[in-house]
Amino acid sequence: MTDMPLISPVILCGGSGTRLWPLSRKSYPKQFAQLMGTESLFQASVRRLSGPQFAPPLVVTGDPFRFIVTEQLAAIERAAAVTLIEPGGRNTAPAVLAAALVLAARDPAGLMLVAPSDHVIPDDGAFRAAVAAAVPRAMTGDLVAFGISPTRPETGYGYLDLAKGGQAGATTPQALARFVEKPDATAAAAMVAAGSYLWNAGIFLFSCQAIIAAFRAHAPVMVPAIEAAVAGAKVDLGFTRLAAEPWCRVEDISIDYAIMEHAANLAVMPFAGGWSDLGGWDAVWL
Repeated sequence: MTDMPLISPVILCGGSGTRLWPLSRKSYPKQFAQLMGTESLFQASVRRLSGPQFAPPLVVTGDPFRFIVTEQLAAIERAAAVTLIEPGGRNTAPAVLAAALVLAARDPAGLMLVAPSDHVIPDDGAFRAAVAAAVPRAMTGDLVAFGISPTRPETGYGYLDLAKGGQAGATTPQALARFVEKPDATAAAAMVAAGSYLWNAGIFLFSCQAIIAAFRAHAPVMVPAIEAAVAGAKVDLGFTRLAAEPWCRVEDISIDYAIMEHAANLAVMPFAGGWSDLGGWDAVWL
């Protein structure tokens, strides 16, 4: 691990998670609630992405949650390198680009691991090992998605279609043919039966350079506005507030739609460990 570059976790925690009402609600979303133990999902995510291979996290959140983030980090004796405050929710693509620009100003060749803060991954060690296995591929300039071995024909997740010859059970990154949107029940059953599809976990590893280049290639309209939002950011009580006017001009779009469905330099890191995005109470009870 000592010769491995430090990875900057980018933890996304701006969503409302209202499908888990009343424990998760707009003013106190699921990532900050203690749904699966003594720590919140956000705290568990920060712990999972801590250790010798990781730099302190960059957290992207909304104004209503900024003090919750600080309090929950302090409770587990962690601190963010940067806490970016979104002026408004614009989905994951603008958040990822803003984080990449901030991190690239420090280390253009640095690696960043984008992870939602509301997922459950019981085996932290197995996940960190999967991240380490994905690093060499990310260092070549590929955009590495993490794919989960499907346990059922699930219609609530997107899927990752492995390129010909790819192995869903591999322990190293595999070539990725395409992203598949959330399917209907028939298509989901067919993909699971095929054995060459993985669930899209919404977790990504890439270099700052590679993802910024991908935005310039596939979402060029977004880049100047997010650059302006970062350039005009103000530090407020230790938080970094992105400039509102340029930020609110950008499209509300996910990283999947904006970049991943168009990029050619894709890879997938299979992960066979336990995983859930706790999208609803049925996932909590599984």
